[in-house]
Amino acid sequence: MPQTICDFKFDEFGRTVALIANITGMPLQNNQFTNKGTAFSKKERQYLDLEGALPPSPRMLQSQVRNSAIKVKEKKDDIERFIYIRALYDRNVTLAHALIASDIATYMRIIYTPTVGLVCQRYSSMFRRANGVHFHPGNIHQAEEILRRYSYCDIRVAVVTDNQGILGIGDQGTGGIAISLGKLMLYTQGAGIAPWHCLPVSLDIGTNNPALLADSEYLGWRHERLQGEAYLDFIDQFAAAFKKVFPQALCQWEDFSKQNAFLIRDRFVDTMISFNDDIQGTGSVTLAAVLAGMRIKKSSLREQTFLVHGAGAGGVGVAEQIYVALLAEGLSEQEACDRVFTTDSQGVVSNDRDLPSYKEKFAKDLKHFPWITEKKEDAVLQAVQEAKITVLIGTSGQA
Repeated sequence: MPQTICDFKFDEFGRTVALIANITGMPLQNNQFTNKGTAFSKKERQYLDLEGALPPSPRMLQSQVRNSAIKVKEKKDDIERFIYIRALYDRNVTLAHALIASDIATYMRIIYTPTVGLVCQRYSSMFRRANGVHFHPGNIHQAEEILRRYSYCDIRVAVVTDNQGILGIGDQGTGGIAISLGKLMLYTQGAGIAPWHCLPVSLDIGTNNPALLADSEYLGWRHERLQGEAYLDFIDQFAAAFKKVFPQALCQWEDFSKQNAFLIRDRFVDTMISFNDDIQGTGSVTLAAVLAGMRIKKSSLREQTFLVHGAGAGGVGVAEQIYVALLAEGLSEQEACDRVFTTDSQGVVSNDRDLPSYKEKFAKDLKHFPWITEKKEDAVLQAVQEAKITVLIGTSGQA
């Protein structure tokens, strides 16, 4: 059986003063969550059976951070820096997070965007150590058994991706799990969620990326992506197992394709604790910025008319959050919808087109907005002028 994670207790200066542990000696050193490298004090070394396992002079955390920062700077590029920090995390989580916290602005761009996009693309060729859980059609029937292996960690949040809509670069197959790994590191930094309460999950249902399928070194499930009922059945099996093993944990859906993102979000909205970060996370953060703008402007949401330029998953997610906020301000459903315009590559989204379902809510009726039929070269400018837009939000990946 897996050993229980140690419970550290600290004094007001952040020093370890007591440790309740079920592991000592080599198992403790080999556990990334309990290993502190040379930072174990002489007292801790005696108590935890580490005497003789380390050089005699302790090197405290602050000194370890300085030493590690020098090594990071010596690396030739951000990919090498990412590899160093991940390797550090795999053997000493305490030091890795202390290093990141020492200069969050610098290290965030290494452990997450933009560097993580390259990591996803090169995942198989730069593989060092397995992290997280990899489900595929060959093992999804064992989902509950596999997840129970992590029950000792008291999982509280999982970042789950099907690897299809990675950071605007699309289908990255099994490499998409790097997104889950990086995002959970940020949750520890920003929200203080203990790393051992976090679980990165890849739902590897194949890939339609021809370069990956042709790569002899590719580590993922070598098939084209599951579609339709086969895809939904796979997701359902995972969701049922996750809900059963971790009923109180948050399941965050991450980087699904636009159509699947809304489908999966709505499929489980009433049955498990879950949300889609690309839709609801992006929307919530953007709404917070708009509300801050209203304070500066000394105005209210109900006095505004909004244009979201870019009607992808993130853009529609922003529109949805603004819509909910307008309802809270006292507007009717129709009034709130009429205040939110969206544009895509074909101009203002309207109901005379064959639209994917997620765009339909904010599609404008040409009877009420006839000016949309007068196609102009600059659809954004036209919308601003005709609809008297007061808040413009850019979510488009196109120039």
